[in-house]
Amino acid sequence: MKHLLVVADDFGYGIARDQGLVKCFQAGAVSALSLLAHCKHSNDAVNLAKNHNIPVGLHFNLTEGLPLAPRHTVASLIGKDGKFLGKQQFWANENIEPKHVKVELKAQIKWFENNFGRPPFRIDGHQHVHVHGNVSEVFSRTLSECGIKSTRLPVEHTASRSSCETSPQRELFHSLIENCALKTKLTFAEHCVQHTEAFLGLNFMGNAMDTDRLQTVIKSVFDSGVSSCELMCHPGFICDKSEDGFVGNMSADIFSCSPDREHELKILTSPEMLQFYQDEDISLCAKSA
Repeated sequence: MKHLLVVADDFGYGIARDQGLVKCFQAGAVSALSLLAHCKHSNDAVNLAKNHNIPVGLHFNLTEGLPLAPRHTVASLIGKDGKFLGKQQFWANENIEPKHVKVELKAQIKWFENNFGRPPFRIDGHQHVHVHGNVSEVFSRTLSECGIKSTRLPVEHTASRSSCETSPQRELFHSLIENCALKTKLTFAEHCVQHTEAFLGLNFMGNAMDTDRLQTVIKSVFDSGVSSCELMCHPGFICDKSEDGFVGNMSADIFSCSPDREHELKILTSPEMLQFYQDEDISLCAKSA
């Protein structure tokens, strides 16, 4: 059997966004949702997951909004305003203290456990923070200590690289993420933290997600001998700029208010994609890692 783990990120970010994610799951288009603990609608998302019996993991966040842990315990992760530093500043920060990462990670795991009565079956990183050089070791060790066995390794499979054009800025970020992830792969193995054999998603964001190309690439991945692959995606209905987003932030970001989110939802739930999985004997199993 070919296992495709389709994980939709940013669950909890917005009311409409979350409704779109539930629609994806109900259509059989995604395997699991990755839940943010810091958002204005995170608690509502918990209820949605319970009501619809949706497999949910934790989307570990160190870049946006307010930390869950007391500010003095995560000082290297936040600015003077008490908020996380943002994506660019986080990735440029060479002074991240692993002990602060562990405190915040444990706080987010505890939040998840309090809401679901169990730890998450997997944890990945919002904006891939879990593969940062100062984060990956303590991240892996903490998951192992908590009995959490699965994560994401964001190294885009070669099958998707020649078929997509990206901006120089995005290409630079993707290269940074993949270089960090390749270094982290051994760390995951040392702590018995598992991931799928292959990964897709960096080159399928928003309008870059095309039905024919997505099918061609997924088929190529499995034809190469891979038995498990994760597809990261970000579908959903457009967010409300003033009502959605992270706690501590005034408004939702451009990414979540973009029509790209609805484009991904349309592609993923299309009859063509759902039929493709059947024709290719691909299982969208939530625990394929």
